[in-house]
Amino acid sequence: MIRNVLFVCSLTLLVCTSAFSQVTTADTLQVTSVQTAPVVDGVIDGVWGSAAELTVPLGETYDVHNPASITDCAGCHAFNSAVTVKLKAVRTTNRIYVLAKWPDSTASFTRGGAWSFASGAWQKPTPDESEDRIAFFWPIGQINGNPYNTGGCMAKCHMYYPTDTDPHVSTHGIVDDAWLASGRADMWHSKAARGASYLSASGSNLTIDSSTHQVMAGTFSMTGHLDDKYVDVWAPDSVNGEDGGRYPDAGSGGDSNNRIGDGSRPKFMEKAPTDFADAMFLTQQEIDSGECVGNGTTGVSDVDASAYWQAYSGLKAIVPERILKAPTGSRGNLDFGAVWSNGIWTAEIARDLQNGNNDDVQFDPQNNYTFEVALFDNSRHGYEHRTSQRYLLRFGPITGIERDVLALPASYNLKQNFPNPFNPSTMIRFDLPVTSSVSLTVYDALGRIVTRLIHGERMEAGSHAVRFEAATSIPSGVYFYRLDSGSFSAVGKMILLR
Repeated sequence: MIRNVLFVCSLTLLVCTSAFSQVTTADTLQVTSVQTAPVVDGVIDGVWGSAAELTVPLGETYDVHNPASITDCAGCHAFNSAVTVKLKAVRTTNRIYVLAKWPDSTASFTRGGAWSFASGAWQKPTPDESEDRIAFFWPIGQINGNPYNTGGCMAKCHMYYPTDTDPHVSTHGIVDDAWLASGRADMWHSKAARGASYLSASGSNLTIDSSTHQVMAGTFSMTGHLDDKYVDVWAPDSVNGEDGGRYPDAGSGGDSNNRIGDGSRPKFMEKAPTDFADAMFLTQQEIDSGECVGNGTTGVSDVDASAYWQAYSGLKAIVPERILKAPTGSRGNLDFGAVWSNGIWTAEIARDLQNGNNDDVQFDPQNNYTFEVALFDNSRHGYEHRTSQRYLLRFGPITGIERDVLALPASYNLKQNFPNPFNPSTMIRFDLPVTSSVSLTVYDALGRIVTRLIHGERMEAGSHAVRFEAATSIPSGVYFYRLDSGSFSAVGKMILLR
């Protein structure tokens, strides 16, 4: 039996301009250099002991069940709720790791679209529920979020808005408040029930509420990937649905809806889930391996539902609204692991400092980065969301001893891309013995520039990896990639095979 999971948290970091969102330069999230990378599983390794902890106070909306009250920013901007999130950050030569801890009395995985057959017919008994989340939002260059340029407001996904004050009137009654008047920002987006990918899920000594299907006590663990997205100028329903100004990165996402075309029943359910963790996360791999009943067009029949619902009921679980799968391309480049244990969430996130994707912030240890963080506690469309002021992420210096420990490359080296042949993405890796200016360019067989993956950027000494994502307009064939850094130049050959 496969136990797969997806935990999607939203971590949002943003440059804002209002008086509410002045950067708290006195309090920074310091990135500490380490010899050994932490394991990204939500368990705090000893390596985190060397990192300084930043305690971030959060604000909160006034009335968590009143859609109109969400436009009243005073509660959020007071930053005096009872909840804080504690953050740490470390890095190796080419990757950054973020640790987050926050209190939450229950672990919530169920969304409003989840299914129950308890009454003998398919119903959605949890319309006001949504999974726990954490979110970061990072600016990419100069951005403007007006009118959502107040502290924390960008670090969120959706919310309902009263029609008379909705700046972007939509047919579904939701406006996405993650949008920009100009510029672009990177969003690390995690939700504890769907989103990017899955690797594992498990629980021990769990106490589960049979009505809400929330975990009340015990320990629940999961690993996977964050849903990597970016924020840009708002687009109407006809262009971007209810997501407004939030767009998927290159590649494919890690989930799809578990409902048939008319929305009347789920497509699939497991025949014999082994435990609560297995039941609450439905994966494409489980469907493909024959562990489920149902059909992508007609869904789970009432006869099959009657036969197999007892397993869910006995586990106090519910049929999830999403089918999870592995993401591709840049959507899968954020590793994630989280543990909820008796009222505390602990989450770890990891990513390459530089990955060459223009939808992601590219971390240069010579610079500082502003960010915001937001938490969501099992609330539908953001009624209960807690946001922070802007903070600075600052890279600490690498001392001479630390440089030796981190085993810097002895020479320049451009490595063979992998995979090769590829379709549609591949990783190009190279070594820099010293901090220097770097350009990495892709050419076609006639020597014409296809794209500049890196263009004269200053990069730290160490090993680096950059993803090349071939657009659909680029045909199959032989291509070349060239690395230039100081007096060093090298060329590699790769094959795109559609």
